[in-house]
Amino acid sequence: MKIKIQPDLEKAKGIKNLIQSRKDFVNNFRGKIFPTVICENYYEIIKELATALFLSKGVKFVGEHAHKELIENIAKLLNFEESLLNFLDDFRVRRNGSLYYGEPFEKVYLNNNKEKIELLIKKIEDCLDKQIGAEK
Repeated sequence: MKIKIQPDLEKAKGIKNLIQSRKDFVNNFRGKIFPTVICENYYEIIKELATALFLSKGVKFVGEHAHKELIENIAKLLNFEESLLNFLDDFRVRRNGSLYYGEPFEKVYLNNNKEKIELLIKKIEDCLDKQIGAEK
């Protein structure tokens, strides 16, 4: 469920700072450890960037389908084409399968989708930086 809150730029900045640790981890260990761990971290980066962006705009997603709504709304906000939204939703489903049911990400999935994932991260991060006035 999407709810209106007071915009919270400080919390958004804090989340963005924590995201950097995940990005450093992914960059340092990509290809050296299990692709599942890398994909799960990539998903968390995307989810937390989107969360921070919406917090900065005074919006929060809560409840059972919060991640799905977050994904749909970030795609709408950033005018992602349908194929990118579909990929992002599939990524969410696969991450849930990994996290909750032990279904691993295959190395080929990571290899085939790394550029698309990093593009998504960049698009959301660029928008967040503009919103919170962050310097790169």
